Amino acid sequence: MKIISQEELDKSKENLNSQVDKLYSSTNKDSDDARKRTHNYFQWLSTKTQFVMDEPSFVCDKEDELVRGAVVWIEFGFNIGNEFGGRHPAIILRKTGSSIFVVPLSSQEPDEKKDYHIKVEKVYGFRNMVRWTNVLKLQNVSIQRVDTTASIGNVKGYVLNDINNALKKCHIF
Repeated sequence: MKIISQEELDKSKENLNSQVDKLYSSTNKDSDDARKRTHNYFQWLSTKTQFVMDEPSFVCDKEDELVRGAVVWIEFGFNIGNEFGGRHPAIILRKTGSSIFVVPLSSQEPDEKKDYHIKVEKVYGFRNMVRWTNVLKLQNVSIQRVDTTASIGNVKGYVLNDINNALKKCHIF
């Protein structure tokens, strides 16, 4: 493991501050989309910084509820391009230590349904609405990203079977 000197730490902080200032300066303040993008990125930097500061003492008070088939709210963070980002519900597929494999849920129906899209008719414990998942968006995330203040729902076993089958069809598992 490389040892970081105080000078290197100070320099990395200066570089980060410089990059944040450049982003702010280059943001088109007349554009709603540009202001929103920069604002969302700054919000994510703040949230992620808090995650890092909390990491050494983090304890999940609902860890025993983070099981296969549970649906939790997750902060996926700031997205680049077509990556999945923001705060969304997600179905837990597997828990491995302090992380979970999840597929995010969306209320937006895909324009063109493919083998990797799964319709989720109902999430028990959540508002009654149809949701969708794209198994290609499967992610491994820290349980620190789970909003434990929000309700935890669940899906029926057949939804998990549909997800498993889609993962197999896509040659993911």
